[in-house]
Amino acid sequence: MYKSEFELQKMCVQYLENLQALKRIDFFTAIINETHIGETKYKTHKGFDIGKFNKLKKQKEQGLNRGMPDLFVLIKGRPFFIELKYKNNTCSEHQKEVIKSLNKSQIQAFIVYSYDEFCVLIDDLIKSVAKEIDLISDLESLLEAKITSLKALKNDLKNIIMNKNYISNYEDLGYFKKAEKGSNSLKKLLNL
Repeated sequence: MYKSEFELQKMCVQYLENLQALKRIDFFTAIINETHIGETKYKTHKGFDIGKFNKLKKQKEQGLNRGMPDLFVLIKGRPFFIELKYKNNTCSEHQKEVIKSLNKSQIQAFIVYSYDEFCVLIDDLIKSVAKEIDLISDLESLLEAKITSLKALKNDLKNIIMNKNYISNYEDLGYFKKAEKGSNSLKKLLNL
């Protein structure tokens, strides 16, 4: 299957390319940021790699900072970031801080450890965004309707939420933010 984080990312990118071709996602890009001044050793088996050092220095001068997740995905105008890890790799302190900051700012950032987890996450995000868009549309329609009483408004809101099951999957996806396996979808997938 895949034997490195690089190969995992290639598979995930292929999955995103297919989803974009099917118009299930708007856009995605990789954020190439694993090479930073101070984190990379410039020695090779032949000596010091001045070319790599100069490239990294230039990227740093252009504003490349440490810790951004590997992928950015836009689904129906909603931004998401995904950090990919392979096997027992863990997030650096910079990555943890960036993911924490993104999640505090209402931009969802997730961590996945396998291709299967990635596919479950993306599919759940697509479903959650669709539910959110439907809910907003129904609420906008309700606001445009003539409201006869506060009680009628309350009943209409209750019916919208209960009858169409608009409960978001975002809460269930919270385990991806902490890199803990626990989603109902993931449990089914992994037969847990």
